[in-house]
Amino acid sequence: MTVADVLDAHGKDANPHLWYDVPELGRIAAAIAAALERADQRHAAAYRVGLSRFVRSLGPLRHEVATIRARFHGAPVAYTEPVPGYLVTAAGLRNLALDSFTRQIEDESEPSPSGVAAMSQLITQHRIRVLLYNSEAVSPITARLRAAARSAGIALVPVHETLPPGLRAVSAAG
Repeated sequence: MTVADVLDAHGKDANPHLWYDVPELGRIAAAIAAALERADQRHAAAYRVGLSRFVRSLGPLRHEVATIRARFHGAPVAYTEPVPGYLVTAAGLRNLALDSFTRQIEDESEPSPSGVAAMSQLITQHRIRVLLYNSEAVSPITARLRAAARSAGIALVPVHETLPPGLRAVSAAG
């Protein structure tokens, strides 16, 4: 079983960045803990304790997402690729980026000129308040969009596909 199986996130259009699905993180962790318990019953109690600790550790993150949702619900944003898609949805933000553009960037393909123009207009016409971008996948197109957003005074938020340097993962040991 995979995390995609747990969340039924299948198909060619499924967003694989499931760790950004804040509302489902507890469910994902519970499925992992259950699988570990089945595979290593001797340490089942430790897996349950680790699960409980992890779920408690989600409190501040869930609170922050709820705060963003309360303060900025419906605010227009865009992302250069769908890495933060689940988080944007959980926070109640409205993504205006074209799926055809973001999927092309994610697939490391060249988006259509009309897709690039549409993304540029979101910025130049100040139709978005924030541009989220994958800091680990920079291309000339995404760099130009970031520069345009910076010039237009639109907030830039980097997102990551992997744990950024300097951050540590929560472990069962604490």
